[in-house]
Amino acid sequence: MPRCEHCQQQWTFKQSIKKSFTLVAGMSCPYCETDQYLTKKARRKTSMLNFLPAPSLLLPSIFGLQIYASILFFLVALTIMLVLYPNLMELTSNEETLF
Repeated sequence: MPRCEHCQQQWTFKQSIKKSFTLVAGMSCPYCETDQYLTKKARRKTSMLNFLPAPSLLLPSIFGLQIYASILFFLVALTIMLVLYPNLMELTSNEETLF
């Protein structure tokens, strides 16, 4: 789970998921209200998770599976993505560029 760099408080799973669905780069710490950003390393790791559910949508056409199997694979991949995401989050007080 991520830990605030400013106050050193560890975020809960629910807080991590909730903060990850924001559209702005910074996430305010639920404890000290300072802006926290994902580290460059964490953004690279978590961006790979975004591609996990996509191949499950192609399974019916590639392997001749029924649509229900594709939906099941998609939901499993989405669940895995949501469980892994908070564990890969690392926070910093300064916004880092990717390059």
